[in-house]
This record gives sequence, C-alpha cells and structure tokens, in this order.
Amino acid sequence: MRWRMVPALLALLGLTACRGGLLPVPTVLPTTTPDGRALVPVRTGLEAESVATSEAEDPSAAVQRAEPQSAPEVRAGLLGAEDRERYERLLATIAERDGEAGEWLRNTGIFLRDGKLDAAELEILSLLAKGKTDALWCVSNVRQIGGISEQELAYFKGNPVTPGANWYFDDDVGSIEAYDLLSAEGKRSLLRSFERAHRDGELRKGLYIINTLGLPDPRGFKRPVPGYNVQLYLLMCLLEQGVPGAYEKAAVAAALTYGSLLTLGDVEAQKLVERYAYERVRFLIDTDVLLAAAGAEWRAVDYP
Repeated sequence: MRWRMVPALLALLGLTACRGGLLPVPTVLPTTTPDGRALVPVRTGLEAESVATSEAEDPSAAVQRAEPQSAPEVRAGLLGAEDRERYERLLATIAERDGEAGEWLRNTGIFLRDGKLDAAELEILSLLAKGKTDALWCVSNVRQIGGISEQELAYFKGNPVTPGANWYFDDDVGSIEAYDLLSAEGKRSLLRSFERAHRDGELRKGLYIINTLGLPDPRGFKRPVPGYNVQLYLLMCLLEQGVPGAYEKAAVAAALTYGSLLTLGDVEAQKLVERYAYERVRFLIDTDVLLAAAGAEWRAVDYP
C-alpha cells in the first residue's frame, strides 16, 4: 500500500514547491544602470592615463616587446646565421629609438617574407636604425606591404620624414574642410587626439594607418568616391559626439573598421555608418561602466 501513496506524495510536494512553500522565491531588487558620463574610472587621476601609455613611453618596455627572436620567421629558422645577426642588431636599435616601429616590424615580418634579407631591405633597416626618418611611418606605409624595391628605397633615402604637431594630417584636415565637413568642435577634437598620440603609442599607430589607408583611390572604383580621408572624417564624427580621452583609441579602431564603408554608401548610408560606429564605441564605454560598478579592476578598453 505504501508504494501506491508515493505518486500522491510527490504531486503534493511539487504543488507546494511551485506555490513557493518550499522553494525560495527570487527577490528582484531595483537596479539602475550607471551613467557613463558620471563614471569614476577604476584607475583614478593620472594613473588612468599612464596605464594606456606607460608601455609606449618606457623605452625598455618597447625594446622588450620587440625582441627580434620573437618574430615568427626568426623562430622558424628561415634566416641564416649572418642575416639573423644583422636583423637582430638592427631591430633592437630601431626598437630602442621607436618602440612602436620595432613592434610593427616584429609583428608583420615585412622584410622577412622570403626568408632572407636582400641589399635593399638591409639598407632601409640601416636607415631606420640611424633615426633620421620616422621609422613607424616608413614601415606602416602601404608601399611596404609587398616588401621594398630599389625605387622605394631611393624615395625614402631622398625624402626623410619628420612628424609635425598634427603628424601628417594637415592636408587631410584641409581636404575635409574644403568639403565643408569639418565642424569647429570636430577640429578641436581631432587636434586633441593628435596631441594625445604623442604620449599614446597605440593611438599613434592607429592614426598612421588612417593616414596611409583612409583616402579612397578613385582608380579602384567605377563610380565617384569621396576626395577626402573617410576614416579621418569618421574619427572626427565620433570624437565630436564626446569620447573620453582613454577611449580615443577605441574611436580610432572604429574609424578604421567602418570608415571605408563611407566610400561606397550614399548620404543616408553614411549617416547609418556614423551612428553604428558611435554605438560600438559607446558599447565599450558602457561595458566598462558596468565592470567598474561590479568592482572589476580591469577595463575592456585596455585590451588590444
């Protein structure tokens, strides 16, 4: 008889539990989403600014992260002993002068793709090691993607590059102004970002890529394309909407990712791109707001 009572007892227990008699009922507490504009960062004062830039400003850190032996081509043994010794010596010198250029060389291996260093490649590395030209601009220039030719070497030897206060964007800013697309606040925001890039190596790298790749080449299209740097224009649009200084490199990343879409779209599509890019930056800021509210000691913006 007892086993016949088991189903009835189970049904009674289940009914009681579902009514809250045995299982605790979750209590929904009222919560509010912190306002990103009122956020006190996890790191306060000058410390927050120095975290993003300390590695780029510390020459020893720059040399350490540009160790030649960490280049895949070197680890794989593609270089002979003599070429490897030359490459390691030159890269160490370049990295000591310009940590971002050294890191770029290590990560891209632009002069090692054929497993050897030819005379032109050795000469350009020697030129960069002497510090008489902007090494990062040279190695990040689009012409370097396929290696270096004798003509390109002659160009770099005859045209030493030195960055100005606005890096290399005077012409690009002038073009945007000529199209009546540059607001006063947008220009002020860009100038602040240019100034910050002198202290933030990651921001500097992003701006150099914008300088190299942001202007559409009309020869690649069968329709009219903007005659200005579309990635720089999108960066201006993002910054003038209000982006905290620590998140300017996130705005640069968004401009690099979505700016080229402005080449193809009409006016309505361009507005959609501008809005979507800002939403991506804002999402990152809001994520860090929630992380800070939860007591996290790290920020999403600090990740590469």
